[in-house]
Amino acid sequence: MENWDNSQEEWVAYKRGNVPHLTNNTNNRIESKWGKIKDVINGAYTIDQLLSMLITFQEYAEDQYLAEYHRVGGRPHDGD
Repeated sequence: MENWDNSQEEWVAYKRGNVPHLTNNTNNRIESKWGKIKDVINGAYTIDQLLSMLITFQEYAEDQYLAEYHRVGGRPHDGD
């Protein structure tokens, strides 16, 4: 029980009240994203290459989101 008590902020719902989660308290979205990543990658890459690619893709996605957000009349869509 000691381990659970040390990390209550992470798993106790009322202590996570200020975390934006869009009423989704599961890890389904994360698992979905990991599944999509796994569909694209294969064993030909090293972990260093994969991390570098993921960071690059994340930066690109953020840039695209911000460009759409700041476009007059634009509103980013849910790319899921």
